[in-house]
Formats: sequence, C-alpha cells, structure tokens
Amino acid sequence: MNESLNSFVYNEWTQPALASCQILKWIGGYLCFTFICGITLNGIILSILCDSKHRRSPIDIFIICLCISDLLASLLGIPLPLTSNLACRWLYGKYLCYYEGFIAYFVGMVGLYLLTALSLNRYWIIVTPNREEFVTFKTAYISVFLSILGGLFWAVPPILGWNDYTLEGARTSCSIRWQDRTVNVISYNILIIAWTPYAFVAFISSFFSPTIISPLGASIPAIFAKSSVYFNPFVYIMSNSHIRSKLFHWRKTINRTQSDPSKETFELTTPLNKCRTPLTS
Repeated sequence: MNESLNSFVYNEWTQPALASCQILKWIGGYLCFTFICGITLNGIILSILCDSKHRRSPIDIFIICLCISDLLASLLGIPLPLTSNLACRWLYGKYLCYYEGFIAYFVGMVGLYLLTALSLNRYWIIVTPNREEFVTFKTAYISVFLSILGGLFWAVPPILGWNDYTLEGARTSCSIRWQDRTVNVISYNILIIAWTPYAFVAFISSFFSPTIISPLGASIPAIFAKSSVYFNPFVYIMSNSHIRSKLFHWRKTINRTQSDPSKETFELTTPLNKCRTPLTS
C-alpha cells in the first residue's frame, strides 16, 4: 500500500501537462513578455516616485506599494510557471508548488486590497474636497498594513490545512484546490468566490463538474491574473500627471544627449512644475 501511495504522489507532480505542448510554449513566451514588462515598467514607476520625495502625497504611497507588489509577483511568481510552460509540465514538485501558489495568491490579494484602498481614498478626496486633510500619510500606511494582513489572512490558511495549493488547469502553475467536494475545500472556496475571473472557474469546479472547463481554459484566469504586473503601470502613467511629466522629461533629456554626442552625462532629476494632481489630472 505504501508503494502504491508513493507512486501516486510521484505521478501527481511529474505527469505531463493537460494541454498541447505548442500552446503551452506560446503561453510561456507570453509569460516571458509579462516578466520583462512587469520588472521594467514597475521599476520605472518606482524610480520616478522615489526620486520625488519632496512631492510625494499619500496617494503615492499606494502606488509605490502596488509597484513593489507587482515587482515581487514578477520576480518570484512568474519564473516557475514560465519555465514549466516552456517544458510542457510542472518541473518543481510539491513544495515549490506551494511556494508559487502562495506567492501568486498573497501578492494578488494584497494588490486587490491596495487598489480598493486607493479607490476609497480617491473617492473621499473627490466627494469631500474641503476635507482632504483626512487622507493623510497615516491613513495610507494603515491601509497598506491592513492590505498585507488581508493577503496573509487568505494565503496562509491553505498552507496550514484549510484547503491547500495544488497544480491548476493545464498543470503548469499552482493555485488553490478548487475541484474537491470535501467540506474543508468548499467552505474555503465559498469565502473567496467573488474574485473574478477565478471566481467563475472556482464556482464551476466547486459546485458542478470540473470537466465542464478544459484544463487549458482553467489556466486562462491565472495567465490574466499574472498580466496585472504590467497592466497597473500603464494605469499609473495614464492617470498620474506627475509620472507622465517625468517620463516626458526623461525622453527629452535622452533625445538631447543622443543629438549631442559630446555631452557625456545628463541629469534626469530636474524639478517639475508645481501644479500636480496625485492620481488624476
């Protein structure tokens, strides 16, 4: 019986993926693009905001933390599914599956909470402009702290035994176990059923037949969730006049330097105009 159990565990983590290898390699290429863009764009946004400490607002605290969250997702959460998709199977066994599932889930939940807190702060500023002093650095730091606690609240229980992390979809990435009908799994899934598009896959897998959604289809939500690491920086650039101005200034400085080869160095940190709205303009 022990040999049979060991064989089952071995097969659980080493069998081939449940989708076409050619499609999985395309997904791996897309994740490579996501990895590069996530690091580059979030790094640029972080460097701009960290370079402007004297102009920093409470809203910028949320954006900085979101960039850090997306950087962590890019650096720690994407490489394992990226290489597994290119290899057409999960390469890393049980414990690194737990690691990848935890990182993706924790960072994703923290990002959702930070975006919610950011939206609430913007709502408060717009609806009650004469009471903007209530949106302070203190409230921003408290919101960030609560967002991290919220992420831990959801990501830690599967490690401790309430549900668990396992291979999902095409079996090249890891997430919460949705398919089981046990009370332990269903009780957990009910509490997080509101997370779209994972919510749709979780609902179908938990309460109907898991075979309704193909393995490749079940992998799509994970791919879109990982894409947020470069979606968010585009939103920051489009909605924050300070970031747009800084990027435009960098571009002009680089163009001047390229047109004047004798100039060996250039400065990227000259002051911007004094009129600036933190998130929207």
